[in-house]
Order: sequence, then C-alpha cells, then structure tokens
Amino acid sequence: AFIRSTDSSKLSYDISAAQRTDQLPKNEGFSVSTIGRDISLSSSYKSPKSQRIEFGTIYRRLQVKDTLLINKPVENTLQSRLELNLHFLKKFVRTRTFYQVGTGQEQRREFQYLNVQSGNGVYVWNDYDSNGIKTLNEFEVASDLDRQRADYIKIYTPVARFITTNSSKISQTVELNPSVFYNINKRVRPFPARFNSLTTLILDKKILPTEILNFLNPLQRNLEDTSLINNSQNFRTTLFYNRGNSKYSVDYTYINSNSKVLLTNGFDSRSSNDNMLNTRVNLRRKFTINTRLVLGERLYQSQFFVDNDYKYTFYEIVPKLQVVIKKMYRIELMTKYFNAVNSELFGGETSENIEIGSAFKYAKANKGTMSAGFNYIKVNYDGNTSSNLGYELLRGLQNGNNVTWKLGYQRTLANNIQLMLSYDGRQSEDAPVIHMGRLLARYLF
Repeated sequence: AFIRSTDSSKLSYDISAAQRTDQLPKNEGFSVSTIGRDISLSSSYKSPKSQRIEFGTIYRRLQVKDTLLINKPVENTLQSRLELNLHFLKKFVRTRTFYQVGTGQEQRREFQYLNVQSGNGVYVWNDYDSNGIKTLNEFEVASDLDRQRADYIKIYTPVARFITTNSSKISQTVELNPSVFYNINKRVRPFPARFNSLTTLILDKKILPTEILNFLNPLQRNLEDTSLINNSQNFRTTLFYNRGNSKYSVDYTYINSNSKVLLTNGFDSRSSNDNMLNTRVNLRRKFTINTRLVLGERLYQSQFFVDNDYKYTFYEIVPKLQVVIKKMYRIELMTKYFNAVNSELFGGETSENIEIGSAFKYAKANKGTMSAGFNYIKVNYDGNTSSNLGYELLRGLQNGNNVTWKLGYQRTLANNIQLMLSYDGRQSEDAPVIHMGRLLARYLF
C-alpha cells in the first residue's frame, strides 16, 4: 500500500507499507521462516532557484519464525538519509550535505592479505625478520616507486558471529566564490574576486548500540573503545588565489585525516596532517615554474604490534621547471628536499632525502604519447631499515645513492583500442637492479 504525490508538484512525497513472508522447505512441505514488515517515507523539495532537499527513511521489523536461521526472534532496523543542495547570497555560498544513519546486523570479520599479479595490488610484503613467514605486521601500503610491483590486496573473511551496530555518516562540502559580487568581465579583476575556497568534511563511524545521542550525532568523537567498531574523519580545505589564471596562481591546502578501526587483535589508529602551499608562474607561455611546500605529521599506533608505532613530523620542498616547445614537447627539471624526524617517544629516527630529476614527454595526434624520466635520490636514514617506519620514510628506496628511470608509450588505435606500454627501473646501493614492465590494451566504448 502506498500514498504518492503527483509528479508535477514542487514538494513530492511517497509513503508506503509492505509485508513479505518467506517460506523454506521443511519435512514434506513448506513452513514460514521469516516475516518482514516495512514502512518507508521519502520526500523531496526543489525550489525555483534549483535548491534541493531530499529525505528518506525506512523501518523494518523482521520476525524470525525459524530459530535455526538465527537465535533472535525479532530484528528491528532503521535506515534514514538526508540530502541538501543549497546556495545563498547570489551563490556566493554553495553547500552540499549528505547525512545518513542506520542500524542493523553485521558479521564479524578478520582480514588477511591475498597475493595477486604484480601491479594489481595495493600492498607489498617486506620480510623484516628474514624468516620467510608472512605476518600481518610485514605488509605495507606500496610507496609510489613500488606501485608497479604491489602484489597483495587486503580481503576480509567473515567470522561465525553477528553483532548489532549503529552507524552514521555525514559529508559536507562548502564553496565560497566572492567573484559573484563583481563584474569579472573587466580586464583587471578586483582583488577579492581573485579568491575562492572549497572545504570538505566527511565523518563516518560505526558503534555498538549505546545512547541515542552518540548514535545520531556524527560530531560525537569521544567514544569509549568498548562501544567503537570504526571511526574516521577526513577534513580538507583549499584557498585559491587566481585560480585558472594563465599567468600565475597560488593555493593553500590543509588536510586532516584520522581513523580508528577495531581488528581481531585490537585497535589500529592512523592520523595525518598536511599543510601544502603551491605556486605557479608562467613565463611567455613556454616556461612554467611550480613550487610545492609541504609541512605535515604522521601517526600510527597499534594495540597489538606496538613495535610498529611511530609519530614523525616532516617538511618537503619541490621546485619544478617546465618547458613546452611547439606544443608537442615538454621537458621538466625538478629537485626535491625531504626531511623527517620521528618522536623521541617512538625512537627519534631522522631521514633526509635529496632528489634531482628530469622528465620528457612527446605528444602528437595520431602518433600517441611517449614519455621518459630519470631521477637521482640521496637518502640518509639513521634508523632500522627493516621496519615499518623504515619503509615509510625510505619510500621504497635504500640508504645511500638511488637511481630510478622510466619509459612509457600510449596510443589509441583506429579501432578504439588503447595501447599502453611502460617500463620502470631502479637501482640502490647494495641491492640488485629492479626492472618492471607492463603492457596493457583496452577497448574504449
């Protein structure tokens, strides 16, 4: 049964109720196994100025008649969702909001790492203790240099037990654009009109049944470990100056990310903070100078693998020069300086990287794109290289002198088949040369 509004109205709604009965074979006939009753409500409003509000909720009551399926006679679940797409002050402020809450049953899970073809994975295995046994604390997210040889993925396997969970998620995006108050067709744009910003916040948590305020309030972060299953927070804001300008531009970005996940061996916590400043200056359309400055912090804590804990601060400076010749050739010259210091509480290790590199790219219609690159990296790390922190700070390299190179070719054939060929190599002190090649062909629909 349902009640529904007409399609032409600005405010639409839909109210419905349903019942479902499932039967399973038993003895020589069928018997009722479950009875589910649903009540749902959905509504939306769209204003003449293209502002939109949508809401939806569904409540389900599942009555289990066959106790062999689950030893719980009645299960109640609720799922609700709210979406807002609004703008104010001549669209100076534009906001997008997504809020969702839900209850239900979730099966306990364990995780393990599965070996896949090189380049198709996310993780790499480092045999830190040289015993040939793969333990959970020896798998790391592949660094930029190791992505082509990453050959492990993380998979979750169910455990024979269900738990009742409450979850909430909110995603909020805010854009500020002062240029709407000015005439941007003028040759010289007013100073305030050169700025704009974009801010995003995502909060996601899953907890055991507790007080309703902890459940409905996504901003409630101070939760006891006994009620927490997982909790994550991602915040990113960027302030642009002269965005899209053909001569120069500047932008500042702040990123904060925190996560806490309950595993079979306890909680794993990760945190990162980044302050990034990017500048771009174009000189006579052929030369471009880009500079990136990063100041940040990384934290990792594990209740089970406590020897893997670290908390280090770092800064990175990356100036780059680009030269474009005849719109077909592009040459890049860059240098990078990276410095990191681990907290004295976790060992006090330090790392210093100095990198010099160059890249070449040729692109022409009907002939494809060819690219090549060469980098020299000097690494000075004073800690244990056979550790999680060592891999994190060495970034897949070794102490001392390191050299990396790469070649690539990409072309789309007449029959819509895209061909990509790549080769990457690197050499470090006291380590064999690593060669990685890939050939990929895909059809474009």
